[in-house]
Parts: sequence; C-alpha cells; structure tokens
Amino acid sequence: MLITVDRSSGAPVYQQIRDGIVALIKAGTLNPGDKLPGTRELATQLEVSRKTVLQAYLELAADSWVETHPGSCTYVLDRAALTGAAAYSVPAPAAVDHGRPDGDDADIQQMDWSPYQITAKFFGQPQYRMNWQGEDEWINFSRAIPDAKLFPFERIKKVSSQLLWDPQAFFFDYGNPQGYMPLLEYIEMQLAKEGVVLGEDTDLVICSGFQLSLSLLVTMLLKPGDSVAIEEPTFNSILNLVKARNIPYRGIPMEHDGMDVDYLERTLAKDKPRLIITIPTLHNPTGVNMSLEKRRRVIELAQRHNVPIIEDTWSMLLGHDGKHEPSLKALDGGAHVIQIGSFSKCFLPGTRVAWVALPAAMGMSFLKAKRAMDRSDSYFLQTIVNEFIKKGFMELHLRKMERIYRGRRELMDELMRAHFPSEVSWKKPAGGFSYWVGLPEPLNSRALLKEALKVGVEFAPGNYFYVSGRDTNYFRLAFSTLTQPQIRQGIKRLGKVLKRVVKGGLPDDGGGE
Repeated sequence: MLITVDRSSGAPVYQQIRDGIVALIKAGTLNPGDKLPGTRELATQLEVSRKTVLQAYLELAADSWVETHPGSCTYVLDRAALTGAAAYSVPAPAAVDHGRPDGDDADIQQMDWSPYQITAKFFGQPQYRMNWQGEDEWINFSRAIPDAKLFPFERIKKVSSQLLWDPQAFFFDYGNPQGYMPLLEYIEMQLAKEGVVLGEDTDLVICSGFQLSLSLLVTMLLKPGDSVAIEEPTFNSILNLVKARNIPYRGIPMEHDGMDVDYLERTLAKDKPRLIITIPTLHNPTGVNMSLEKRRRVIELAQRHNVPIIEDTWSMLLGHDGKHEPSLKALDGGAHVIQIGSFSKCFLPGTRVAWVALPAAMGMSFLKAKRAMDRSDSYFLQTIVNEFIKKGFMELHLRKMERIYRGRRELMDELMRAHFPSEVSWKKPAGGFSYWVGLPEPLNSRALLKEALKVGVEFAPGNYFYVSGRDTNYFRLAFSTLTQPQIRQGIKRLGKVLKRVVKGGLPDDGGGE
C-alpha cells in the first residue's frame, strides 16, 4: 500500500497511517468494497507495531471510512451511501375515505383536550439571545451545566470504537432493570467512599437520569392529594416536576447553613407533607452546604413523622474544596433517606446515567415501577461509561474538570470583588457551577435582568427558583460554560449595570408573572 511514515514528523504514526489511507480513498486509488491489508501485514510493511495499525483502523472505522471485524477483513465503505447522497423521495399516499358522509365533519364531536393540558408555568429561560443586535459577544451566565467544549470526545470515540469493534448482543438488548453490573459496582465503591455502605438494608438501581428517577420515586411515594416539602429556592427541575404533576408543595426557606429546620418542623406538624426533597450539599441555586447539626435534625424529623427524604447528590463526583459533611444517606440509621446521584454534571449529560440508593424494603417495588415506566435503560451507554472508567479516563477527566471549574469559580469571585458595588453580596461556594448573588432591597433581579440584556449579558433571575415564582432580590450567575475571557468581559459589563442601578434604582418590571 502506497503509504509512507515520517518518524521525524510531530504527528503520531497511527494518525499518519489513517490520513494516508483516507488520501488514497479520496484519490480513488481505494474504492468502496476494496480490501485493506491485515493489521499484521501492514505493520510489517511499514515497520511499525501491529497495535499502531490497529489504532489507525479503529480511527478509520469510527469515522465511517472502513468496516472491519475481528478475525475478518477490513473493507472500504461507501461513505456517499452512508450519508444519504443517493436519497430518493417517496410519493405521499393518497388520502383514504373512511366513509364519512359527504366528507362533512361539521357534525362530528371534537375531542376537548383542555382538561389534560399542563397549565402551570414552567421555570425556563426565554431565548433572549435571539433579539441581541449589539456588536459585542453575548455572555450567558444562566446555564449551570457542564461545558460541552470540555467533553472528552477523542477518548469517548476510542472507547466506543473499541466496543463496536466486537459488539455484544447485550449492548442493545433489554437489560437487567437494575443496571449494568460492573457500573453498579463502581457506583457502590464511590458511595462507600462517601460513607454510604450498601448491604442487606440498601439497594442500588441505575436509571435514565435524575429527572426520571425523581419522577418514579414521587409516583411511588405520594398518593393523590399528598404534599411535598421542598427548599425555597430550589433546583427549577424539581419545581417543574411538582407543577407538571399538580403536586401540592410547601416551600421551606433556605438559610446560610441549609434549610430552616425549625420551619420544616412546623410545616411537618401543621401541613403534614408526605415527602421531603432536599439538596444538602452544594445546594442549587444558593451553593450552600447544610450544616451537620441540621442534617441530623432533618433525619430526626423524618423519623418522628415517618416521612421519607429524597436527597439529591448531583455534585458527588465533581468534588469540592475543603471538608464536606456526610450525606444524609450516610447518617440515616432508620432507612428514611433515598439518594439520587448522576454522571450528568461531571461527564456527558446525554448519556442519562443516574443511580438511586434506596432502602431494601423499597427496592423490588422500585424495580417494578421502573420496568413499568421505562422497561430498561441503554446498556450500551452504561457500557461506554463503565469502559471509560475502567481505562482510567474518568479519574483523569474528573481531575481536569475540577481544576478548570475551580479556576473559573476563583476568577468570578475576584472579578466580582473588583467590579461589583459593595452593596451587592455573595458567598463563594466550595464547588459547583454558580454563584447566588444578592441585590440591596428593594431592587429585584427580574428588573435587573432587563437592564443586563441591553448590554448583552444574561443570567437566571431568582424568581425561577422559588415555589411561588415571586420577585426576589437574588439571582444566579453560572460560570461553568464560559471561558475565562468571557467571564472577564461579562462581569465587567454587568458590574457597570449594577453600579448604575444601585445608585439610581431600577424601573418597574411590570410585576407579577
């Protein structure tokens, strides 16, 4: 094969082999269906290791240049056919007359769907950027999610290519509803490091993301008319779920060290909610860590009132600065706590891999409910996550993410101190993706947002995180998806707006929802 390897080049040898074969395909020297030399044959010809050629073939297969199988041959693929270059159109079928008299629908009673519609307002951000006419770059501080620019695509491609090199039937079959066992073992090990030891009293189940896990649990734990106690403010996806399901809810105010437990105690006695949902560590949106004393009191109240707790541990794998308190699940001696964790915030959100650690008495019922709603999860996606872990890539990725997010978090604090007026307050969180920033009263964040949008800066106003959707003088500034230059530019612009409005006030934003 007409391929040369330049060992003085800075390019990896496997990449040179891959590029050489692509060049031969593009030049027409290799055509669809042509057989490539075996890995041992080409390695001997080029005087390289067989592993190097294998890596080149894996790269070609991942990019759909070739198709290969272990123990078989490797052939050039017809990429034009794969990408639909020879697409054709299918004529639309003729309309079928099902016997309606004279084709007149006037007397047919139409279905009234209004009783089934979700009328509650969801907590989501409009597409403000679409209306931006300015020359400066639009800076969006509203999204507290992983930075897609940091996704480990090359390593994911390597892992998935190797899996598909020798595909197994179980990758794409209905799997065990509990989840892929090797991945369950890894999660169990991570939970043990956090003080949650699984045994006869606790079951572990993998689910398709936090939201589905929470929805399943709410379905099981609440009867019609039952209410739920949730923190105020709280993660807007929790609010959206209870609104969509028309579940009555009671907001528990947040304090500097977690939810107001005295308020929770009065609420449990008076309103008798049948479920508590909490984010005790790196609370979203406030960034607060619940104190150890409050964690113990919450569990004691749950025991006294026989109320289950759902604990969201979204940040468990992300890591954070300094010592952190044990999770509620680790402190739970009476099997009252159900813990939900996820890979979404530390790895690839689209894999939708989460887990639920719950009392063994609920384990089988939860599996039945999961199977009824979701049948099974994607074993292939779980296998990709597990292989990424096995190769040591996950640990490297988590270290990198922790370092980058910490750098952005430190920069945000430094810049806000430099550009925000002294009347604006915040507390630097120990981790996570965002800051919870307070305005001096009577200013409110929704009116501030209107002013910030004029200079190309967006953030999440506080009313998006409150049970009532009420105006508030707090707002969330997320840094996770922004580069350091974007953070510098955005905070500088927002600082100018804040200095102006703190000095001169804000126009009325119209009030209400």
